[in-house]
Amino acid sequence: MCLVFNDIIKSNNGCLDGRFCENNWSCSIFEVELWGILEGLKLVCDLGFRKIIVESDSLSVVMVINGAKDGGNNMKNIIQIILRWISKDWHASVCHVHPEGN
Repeated sequence: MCLVFNDIIKSNNGCLDGRFCENNWSCSIFEVELWGILEGLKLVCDLGFRKIIVESDSLSVVMVINGAKDGGNNMKNIIQIILRWISKDWHASVCHVHPEGN
């Protein structure tokens, strides 16, 4: 089974700045959300953005990244990598949005 995630990168004026699509191995939606956030952070860094708001419709993912919930042992590595990217020399925040809002 192959899962695909798509994300859109928008600038502060709402214009589309980039889009990426990634094929991923068989894994949970939770894992795909984490990988999408990680790859999105890498992309916006390469594009030169310095103020980043990550929006996810997965409340569980947002809570894990923001430290309000444990992601489990099998997700610790990717969560730690995401946290290192978020703590880089830029302003980055992660927030929950309802599916209709993203």
